[in-house]
Amino acid sequence: GNVRMGWDSPVKEVVNPSFIELNGRGGLGWLEGFNELVTRCGYEWVGHPGVDNGELLTLHGRAANIPANKVTLHIDEIPPYAITLRGELKEQAFKKVDFSVATELVTEPGSVVFALNDTLTNNGDYPKEYQALYHSNFSTPFLEQGARFVAPVKQVSPFNDKAKGDLPEWQTYRAPTRDYDETVYNVVPYADAKGDTLTVLHNKAGSLGVS
Repeated sequence: GNVRMGWDSPVKEVVNPSFIELNGRGGLGWLEGFNELVTRCGYEWVGHPGVDNGELLTLHGRAANIPANKVTLHIDEIPPYAITLRGELKEQAFKKVDFSVATELVTEPGSVVFALNDTLTNNGDYPKEYQALYHSNFSTPFLEQGARFVAPVKQVSPFNDKAKGDLPEWQTYRAPTRDYDETVYNVVPYADAKGDTLTVLHNKAGSLGVS
């Protein structure tokens, strides 16, 4: 409806990947195009930049800045007239990696739900490790002082030193705080037989949320 999703990045427009220098800023160049509601991170690696076997692994990999090809739009001719946007990402480098990712974004007219369906294929001759992170980014009106994250949690642990001190209040958000560093937690949720689970981020009043 009239509820805005997403967040307020200094980056206001979609930046063509040719203008993103991933190696810039010591491996933080990815941030110069970062403004999506959901960002795909991967697939050779995710996480903070660092050197591994002499190679600089940049922030969150390349997936968010690989242009899609074979992009098609499908609209069903029968109710509920599902809208499907499909494309293919290819992460390829001679002697290094040969991944392809078939991706779909699916919704229906008038719906408040969308689905991302991604299928990663290793086209190489040998097994290859991959990592995937779906970086979901929200702001007001969901995030505010007293907003909460709720999930059926089996285990939670701090990812970084900043999170250790805040662990007792890990589910509750504070007001915007100057110079507040990222606070990250590892969460292992309970799930059903298919491995699916449910998480909710809601405002302080519990009157508005996203799951």
